[in-house]
Amino acid sequence: MTWLAISAFLRKWVLPILTFGITLPVWVFLIVGAWLYFDKASAVRAAVTKLVAGAEIEALNARLTEERRIRQWSDAKAAEANQVAETERKSLEELETNLALSDIDERKKKDDLAKIEARPTPDGCRVDDFLFQRLRNK
Repeated sequence: MTWLAISAFLRKWVLPILTFGITLPVWVFLIVGAWLYFDKASAVRAAVTKLVAGAEIEALNARLTEERRIRQWSDAKAAEANQVAETERKSLEELETNLALSDIDERKKKDDLAKIEARPTPDGCRVDDFLFQRLRNK
């Protein structure tokens, strides 16, 4: 009678739990877990470990190669940007120099014009020698 009770209990409660699974029954996971726990020096386990480690190394090498390629591309872009910035800086310096020279030239011309306007007009409103020499012959 106790054997029948135990068997009924196992069929009713334990067997559904052991056979429940999404794609594999739970008992498969329990056996694999026990095998992994007790058999740590297996050649199959060592082969799987090497396979996984090799795949991880390949993935890391691929990632490293891609990061190097991206870094070289970004370094080339940075060098190009630095060259453009240097060209712009030189152009700005040249523009500021030309602007300063043109300001000086403008002041000089204004001073010359003020000197000419400050001179008294000659008698009889004739052109004086200074102004006559500056006129262009066409």
